[in-house]
Amino acid sequence: MKKLLSLMLALVMSASLFTACSAPDTEAETETTKFTLTYPESMTAQGYEPLVLDEAPSRIACTSTSPVLTLDAMGASLIAIPSSTATKHIVDANPDMTILKSLMSDEFNIEDVVALNPDLVILAASYKDSHGATLESLGINVYYQAAGHGVSYETVKEESMCLIDAFAIDEESKAKADALKQSFADIEDKCETLAAANEGKKIMVLQAGGPTQVYGQTSGGTLGSMLNMLGFENVSDSTAAASMFAIDYETALVDQPEMLVIVGSGDAAASKTLMGQIIESNPAYWNAMTAVAEENIMYLGREYIAVYGIGYVDALETLATEVETFYAE
Repeated sequence: MKKLLSLMLALVMSASLFTACSAPDTEAETETTKFTLTYPESMTAQGYEPLVLDEAPSRIACTSTSPVLTLDAMGASLIAIPSSTATKHIVDANPDMTILKSLMSDEFNIEDVVALNPDLVILAASYKDSHGATLESLGINVYYQAAGHGVSYETVKEESMCLIDAFAIDEESKAKADALKQSFADIEDKCETLAAANEGKKIMVLQAGGPTQVYGQTSGGTLGSMLNMLGFENVSDSTAAASMFAIDYETALVDQPEMLVIVGSGDAAASKTLMGQIIESNPAYWNAMTAVAEENIMYLGREYIAVYGIGYVDALETLATEVETFYAE
């Protein structure tokens, strides 16, 4: 009898020891199955913490265009996106997709988003204290991004990588993630090679809506950051405090650009016509510029005003070709 009791006690102790050793592994396994959306360093520095969910979201509403291309490429379950020419092909392929009004529109209503019963809403960080607070108060998960037109390549890449890593949840999506990451690496390698030919060339980047709406763009802007990757030196980097700024006709340029790059709301031909009107509106300022006097101006279409997510890869490819063509003429 004593032997039987001793044997039973030993078995109980062994089972307890096994359970104790196995518990951490079970907990770790459970933790790894969580769906986690991290933030870029620029956002964590502002206090944003990773969004951790029990499982991957299946009803995602994007209120900004920036993450849509990346999420679609990763096979995420999008139910609503803003209207944009950049994402028209996604809407065409998904007729049941809900089209949201622009966040900046007076017609935008956060209740329209709530009514969709999303399990994740992606929102521009600038709306965190307004729409974000409303959604969070209702228990809806919100992930914030630094969306906007003046977002540089590096910022967009970091945000895209966070989405790519989060939605790499099975073998198929992991393969997609690897391909997307490789596309970023490939274009960066290409830009590094091309940059050597443009090193030291001084440029000024202009984004214009009309003769009275002319803005300069530093290397922190969308187009400015791409030209910087191609090796150009932006003369506005040393004087402008913001990535986009209004041209000050009362202040002479500190450093003369060898080339002007102008982008407008139409195609390249429309940008050329617009630049002619801008020069005529203030000939003393513009004709004193070497690039204007020598007609060294590259005109680009509206596709370079706003570039979204993984769209930066194709944009850099075509911009590299535009630059090569410009210098070949």
